Amino acid sequence: MVLNPFNNLDFTRWEIHILFLIPALINFCIFFYSFLSFSKTRMNTHFAMFTLLLALWQLLEGFTRLSNTQESALLWNRIASSLLLLTVTFAILFILHFIKWDKIISFIYI
Repeated sequence: MVLNPFNNLDFTRWEIHILFLIPALINFCIFFYSFLSFSKTRMNTHFAMFTLLLALWQLLEGFTRLSNTQESALLWNRIASSLLLLTVTFAILFILHFIKWDKIISFIYI
């Protein structure tokens, strides 16, 4: 069992930083911009939460790739997989609010 998975990360592999950590930083910036600039409607809140969870998932996937041991990679993968479930949920909520699904079918309330 890995007690501290941060000790098993190798930050010298720059190709992983470019592929996983820089897009996570871009998604964090999109989250802050959308959360602070737009009005607080349901659709904007779901979009902001989707981008935040997507950024966290990308960051955890990057930590999975940066791991030196198989045990720490498995731990980061488990955390990232559980976070992916929340990310997909908020993506579906955002899409449903974006296409105004509750207005198309009037007897269903979301």
